Amino acid sequence: MASLRCGRSAMAAPGEHACGDRTGCWHDRHGGTWLAIIDGLGHGPLAALAADTALAALAPAITDARAGPPQPRQLLEDLHGPLAGTRGAAIGLACVRGDQLHHAGIGNTRAGVLRDGRLHGLPSAYGIVGAPTPVRGHAMPPVGTPAFTLCAGDWLLLYSDGLPERLPLPVVPAAWRQDPLRLCEHLLATARQPRDDAAVIAAWVEAV
Repeated sequence: MASLRCGRSAMAAPGEHACGDRTGCWHDRHGGTWLAIIDGLGHGPLAALAADTALAALAPAITDARAGPPQPRQLLEDLHGPLAGTRGAAIGLACVRGDQLHHAGIGNTRAGVLRDGRLHGLPSAYGIVGAPTPVRGHAMPPVGTPAFTLCAGDWLLLYSDGLPERLPLPVVPAAWRQDPLRLCEHLLATARQPRDDAAVIAAWVEAV
């Protein structure tokens, strides 16, 4: 089973008191560790409301699931209802179970595994969680991606579009492995887009 050491951080857009980008971390009853990056559309209080609504729905769906291990894709699809009365959100959801990483995403959040200096991206489907109408009359494409096998020494990164898609990643000092929050704070300090909320999760894979 993978052992993760996680850090997460978020910053509101300049001039805003409420941040519409949120992070979540939970454990389920079946040995899974879950990470979520949530970007409420726009910024300010209404974006924060959409993100908080998503967090409030995700937490019990993950931690209270008894019948079997929850699946990222199904959880995202189930969020359309709770978010229908909000602005909606872009959401990336990752589950680590054993040495397998399962990811699903809708909208403009980013996820990837940093290994040997290369970021292996995990794609998201185009759309908005909470939007009732498929884009241009077409069914929304599958949001799940094939499982990714993690190795000790990997970094798992999830981040909102308040950080650039081509993330300028540093050579990560060994000390940051014990405190991944330092990597999060570095990225927010050096790469954050100037007019948007931003959030990032960094998880160091200690062992598998």
